[in-house]
Amino acid sequence: MDLLSVLHEVFRFHDIFHVLGYGTLLGAVRGGDINPYEVDNDILVNATAFNITARLQHSLLAKKMIIFKDSIYRVCELDPDRAARPTGWTPWLDKSNSRICLYNDVYPTIMRAKYLVDWVTGDQVRLTSWKLDSISIRNVSFPSFPSDVSMQLILNRYGPGWESPPSGQLNRHGHEQWKVSLVERVGRE
Repeated sequence: MDLLSVLHEVFRFHDIFHVLGYGTLLGAVRGGDINPYEVDNDILVNATAFNITARLQHSLLAKKMIIFKDSIYRVCELDPDRAARPTGWTPWLDKSNSRICLYNDVYPTIMRAKYLVDWVTGDQVRLTSWKLDSISIRNVSFPSFPSDVSMQLILNRYGPGWESPPSGQLNRHGHEQWKVSLVERVGRE
């Protein structure tokens, strides 16, 4: 929650268009909280307008966070304090397994006048409006697309069983069963 709040504050300060997405949006819609089955926070930004500037990097460094690109953008702790970390999160490990930290995933998403492209599925999601709504996580408001667009994103990613948390064996991404069933469903259609 702290990382999400800090990133929201920095993006708002720099006037960076951003909305909650994927597992973070799902947690907010399903229970008004951080999704306990995910390992990160997910934020969507406009791909054509998002740039990592020196000012943005400086603002994040002042908050003890860094941003880098690893297929998508990641914003994580600069100097993680493992003792202060909340329990229940699987942290991100770099390739040498030497850095362990919590992180936000920032998805640069193609956004046009009438649609956006779901970064995960590649599907076009119809935008009914560019006016943003807000959604609460632990009584803190974050920007989101209107509820109909948010629901399209959730259904694209998690399928019709989105309301129920996954059951059985979870891997580190929590919703892997839903991802597999969605791929199978899309493959049949």
